[in-house]
Amino acid sequence: MILERLKTETSDAHDRVEALAASDRIMNGSLTPNEYAQLIVHNYILHAAYEPVLDKAIARHNLSELDYSQRQKLSFLERDLHEMGIPIPDNNFVPMAQIETVEDILGCMYVMEGSTLGGAVIRRRLVPLPDFATLPFHFYGCYGDRTGPMWNAFRSVLTERVQTTDQEQATVDAAIRTFDDVARCFALDVSTAAVQ
Repeated sequence: MILERLKTETSDAHDRVEALAASDRIMNGSLTPNEYAQLIVHNYILHAAYEPVLDKAIARHNLSELDYSQRQKLSFLERDLHEMGIPIPDNNFVPMAQIETVEDILGCMYVMEGSTLGGAVIRRRLVPLPDFATLPFHFYGCYGDRTGPMWNAFRSVLTERVQTTDQEQATVDAAIRTFDDVARCFALDVSTAAVQ
């Protein structure tokens, strides 16, 4: 039930993020390398703000079944930035979403892990394009052939931990707040050096 509710009740917020993340340009092959670099910068800013907060909250609730150390993506983003010659951006982005409860954690991770599924699609669309032949794709597709199993493992934890209507509502609310933060982050004006 929780997965259906998340998909349905966050759809508007999800669509807003996809528009800011140039999803249409990715899918039709018109994204430029510089726009790709901006996506990497935005994702770095977002993950640099969220990962330490999530890490502490997960440890506090002893949610070892999430295997969060295997889900952190900052190192992949740093490698992409380094290989594109883009300095690590200053991170003064502060998440508005509070991550205190188990439901907060799971709602937030629904957004982050769902974006990893989307990242694998983005990688498949962009890698074959001539303009992207020399660009790194450490972040997009970061789980490699583990993408499906990692998503399924997260889904199992989500459905096991979220049982009551109140827990469902709290998880959905947390996911919407996270999507709002993602939209706020992706609306930031970032500049990148032209990517060759």
